Amino acid sequence: MPFYVTITNLQGEEIKVKVSVEIFELFEEERKEIARLRKEKERHAFDEDVESDIAGYLHSLRTTSLEERAMQRQELKSAVDVIKSCTPVQQRRFYLNRILGYSFTEIAAKEHCSERAVKYSVDTVIKKLEELKNSL
Repeated sequence: MPFYVTITNLQGEEIKVKVSVEIFELFEEERKEIARLRKEKERHAFDEDVESDIAGYLHSLRTTSLEERAMQRQELKSAVDVIKSCTPVQQRRFYLNRILGYSFTEIAAKEHCSERAVKYSVDTVIKKLEELKNSL
């Protein structure tokens, strides 16, 4: 039984070529894979549309008023002022731990000190921020 595949030549014309069973199976596998990828892309494109619609709706629920944004800015400014009132070592260690995500061990190794000293510095800043939070 002869097997044929359709290919496109250099002029863009489709031609049928007689091939062996192995070559036919390769072309058939590729055709199925392309069809599978196309269907998957169609499915996910639809899912992305739905997800973006939901995300937009949830974002619209969370939009803050001008007053709320002004209060948030003031709270942030107060927090920055509290952090600035700490020593440069405390500021640096707090930044490395809480903002950049370094562990106490990593910071201690960088600064050639004990983990306990790093933890104490970070905890001091956190304590001051909690005091600020409780006073608001």
